[in-house]
This record gives sequence, C-alpha cells and structure tokens, in this order.
Amino acid sequence: MLVKKSGILSWKIYTAMLCVVLIGTLAGCLLYGRMDAQTLGRICSSQADFISARGQASFSHILLRTLTSSSIFMLVVFLSGFGAIGHAAALGALGFKGMGLGLILSRMYIQYSVKGIVYSLFTIIPNAVVSAAVLALAAREAFSLSNTYALFTLSDRQHDGLRPFVKIYCAKLLILEAILALSAGCDCLIAWIFKSFVPK
Repeated sequence: MLVKKSGILSWKIYTAMLCVVLIGTLAGCLLYGRMDAQTLGRICSSQADFISARGQASFSHILLRTLTSSSIFMLVVFLSGFGAIGHAAALGALGFKGMGLGLILSRMYIQYSVKGIVYSLFTIIPNAVVSAAVLALAAREAFSLSNTYALFTLSDRQHDGLRPFVKIYCAKLLILEAILALSAGCDCLIAWIFKSFVPK
C-alpha cells in the first residue's frame, strides 16, 4: 500500500503531532502575557462564562459545549486529509487546540492562583489530554490520506482509485469521534463531581 511505503503512519509522526499541541500550549501561555487589555478582557469574559457553566449548567449543556469544541477541530483535521497539501490545516488545528488550552490555564492561574491550577488539573486537563491525543491520531491519519493523494497525483502508474483508503480513513476517524464523545461525557461527570469546588 502506498500509505505504508510513505511512512506516514509511524509513531514518530504521532509524537510530532503531540509536540505540535504542546508547542501550541506553551505558545498560548506566553501569548497570554503579551496581549492587549481589550483582548484580555474578551478572554476573561469567555473564561468567566466557561467556569460559570461548569458550576451551574446542566449535564446536556456541558456535554454539548465540550463535544462541539472538540468536533470542530476534528472536522478541520478530517477535511485536511482530502487534499494533496492538507498537512498545514491539520497542523494548524492541533496548534490552535494547544494554544487555547495554554490561554485557559494561564487565565486560571492568574485569576485563581494555585486553586485555579488544582481545579484545572482535575477538571480541565483530563479531557484536554484525551482530546489532544485523539486529534493527534486523527491528524496522523489525515497526513496519511493526504500523502496518498499526493502520490496518486504525481504517479504515472495506473491505480484502482482511492475508495479503499477513504473508507478506512472515514472508519478510523468515526471511531476517534466516538472516543471524543465518550471523553466529553466523562468531562461532564467530572464537572458535576467538582461543581462545588469551582474557584470564585
């Protein structure tokens, strides 16, 4: 198979994807301290809504909010696989995901000090780690399909088509989306358990 020959499915690529998320997280932490007052005000308002929702909103509301956020990134990664040069979109989604986490953690520390970090450790980071790991896997698969598209485009040989590759790709990402849904459900349960510990 062309995908296997390209080496895109190696664990080294997956590790690189996780590093992109980590770099994005660090960038978000550094960026937080360099933002202007207006941008910080918007982030503070959004952060306040986020914390308030986790302490007061219904189970379905938290589930929908968490799953929607992760699914948007999954959709971007999914679509990036259907092009010969879709790598940048997948990497951008991972980096942006990490940056968002970095901004949230920075805000939690600045506003609530150690209490905010402890709360984040038990309520925000678990789902963030799972979703980042799943999105990294999805991005690895997107890289694989994107690379296959490039090989098909540049090759002079006759092939049977991309349908088998696309079927496998869609099946894999559907499974990963189901894992995101399960993680969102666990996130709701964690939010309910710790709703009395929401920092104020």
